[in-house]
Amino acid sequence: MLPKFTNTIIQADSVEGMKKLPDEIIPLTVTSPPYGNMRTYGKKDFRYEWDEFTSIAQQLARITMVGGMICWVLRNQIRNKQENCQAEREKMYFVDKLGLRAFQTIIGVPTGCPITNRRHGRYVSNFDYIYVLSKGDPRHVELLRDKPNKCAGKIKNERKVREADGTERVACAGDYEIAKFGYRTNVWSYNTGGGHTATDDHISRKHPARMPESLAEDLIVSFSKPGDLVFDPFAGAGTTPKMAMLNHRKFFGMEMNQEYVDIIHRRLANAEKVDRVKKSNAHLDRFSA
Repeated sequence: MLPKFTNTIIQADSVEGMKKLPDEIIPLTVTSPPYGNMRTYGKKDFRYEWDEFTSIAQQLARITMVGGMICWVLRNQIRNKQENCQAEREKMYFVDKLGLRAFQTIIGVPTGCPITNRRHGRYVSNFDYIYVLSKGDPRHVELLRDKPNKCAGKIKNERKVREADGTERVACAGDYEIAKFGYRTNVWSYNTGGGHTATDDHISRKHPARMPESLAEDLIVSFSKPGDLVFDPFAGAGTTPKMAMLNHRKFFGMEMNQEYVDIIHRRLANAEKVDRVKKSNAHLDRFSA
């Protein structure tokens, strides 16, 4: 699959770069497009307007394989004292115009956000939309089961659930023990800032808008299999390629700014020497405990 580009980062405009790819070749895309015009990337005053989005979305839908997934991470921008609703419009364009399925909306809640400023007359925004889109039925979903249960180890007699009409039925009869961990909901919380966003803060911090490594990792593990190719058309600081590599996936990224391409290569080299060793040691420690 894409042998020429597998495990590579190319300097390219995302639209022009994707036009060179065959149809239906990408199993998973994990990306965070620019949040409107909230950032200046490198020395270029990059503008991300509706026409730019639709061109990117069309190419991305075309190259996604049947059963493939797109994880689209973004938030709305405040303009003229109101939300611009860009996030919702982009989601519905993928669904209504391009025929993708709105498989799941995950809410990502970062820590360390700015405090609410009374002068702004609004509560500070503190979540990202993570739109998980699929091209037909998803080919792979691995739900994360790491939510600690407060009552872990307790024995319950039975569990009841309510039906649509309000009546109750027994979902689990007899005694059962509450597991140590349960499955997540669609609200995910992440530590950010102060070195939590990335393990290689000394390298990646030069990029103004990094995706948390833990977020990229959880999306990759949830919606791809080991050996799959994971794509990012806005590779930025290289978080998606790095976490794909560390989780035994192949990666492919596009980034138009050469300065950021250089950062990505440095992060990948550092991850091979440092992060992969830490990950292996943590795995061994867990099983030897």
